[in-house]
Amino acid sequence: MAFVQLRNPNRPSNGTAVVILFIDVLGLSVEILKPFLRVQVLIAKNVIESSVIVVGAGFGCETLDAAGSAAELGGYGPTGAWEYPPPADLSPENLDWDTWLGTAPKKPFDPFLFARWRCWKEYGTGLAGDLLVHLLSGMQFVLGINEAPKRASAFGGIYRWKDGRNTPDVHPVLFEYANVPVYMRLTLGTETSEVTRFMGSKGIIELTEFGLSYTPQAGIDLAPSYYCYGLPSRLKNAYFKQWHDEHDPKPGDEPAPQSVSYRGNDYDDLRPHLWNFFQSVRSRKPVVQDVVFGHNAALGCHMANESYYRKSPVYWDSVSQTIKF
Repeated sequence: MAFVQLRNPNRPSNGTAVVILFIDVLGLSVEILKPFLRVQVLIAKNVIESSVIVVGAGFGCETLDAAGSAAELGGYGPTGAWEYPPPADLSPENLDWDTWLGTAPKKPFDPFLFARWRCWKEYGTGLAGDLLVHLLSGMQFVLGINEAPKRASAFGGIYRWKDGRNTPDVHPVLFEYANVPVYMRLTLGTETSEVTRFMGSKGIIELTEFGLSYTPQAGIDLAPSYYCYGLPSRLKNAYFKQWHDEHDPKPGDEPAPQSVSYRGNDYDDLRPHLWNFFQSVRSRKPVVQDVVFGHNAALGCHMANESYYRKSPVYWDSVSQTIKF
């Protein structure tokens, strides 16, 4: 069974028409990579009832149980900040500049814009479209969330890469989902490893590119309350004696909670991702990151950008299917 993989820059274009052509006219299965952030929101309604397979980009993680999450991801150096060198022979003679611009604002041919389109909001989606979508899709999968955030509040700015760009090089975002607060940090000023922490009442799960660790927390006081140090001596000494009588373990029975760590294959490995997609194409069984999943991850990124540029929180109105300010 045939399928296609589609990608283009994160900017207004005729991408929606291309996707609908492959799905509705040719009946092909389609894998939509993360650069289709701008069109995923638009195509969701067209394919949600379809039997074709549409996969939003992201990374796979082990399924875990947690009550809140925080993640961070960063790059360092010109390449990590999208200051890519344009192709040496790039010119209007070998690039259809008007078609490449699509419906984005028209401007004269610029090889640096072509190579560094992520730097400008008129032509790209910045850190949200490049990196945040990975953190959101991983968080959604791990926590079993397949919905748009209710609210997003972003801040940041251009602190290091003052090269004329207008997308932020530091972009922290707070999200509110149905019952989970989520904090994401993105930076192009300092190289940081990709890490996601799920924090709940029983401890912390830390997920990295090559491993996972669980650090348990008992959720109880392991020592007398520091509040009682301010009591008069008679009350304080009585409280401390009672606490130790009731809570101190017997010699030899002291608790020794242990962290558990696992190491595995790179969760960004392309082979398992493609294998899952191929199996879904063959079997016609649903995939985890289908069009609705990708739609919700993309919405989080759009809300992060809208909040940053408007300098205020934004909200998702599920009735009107619009972002409210």
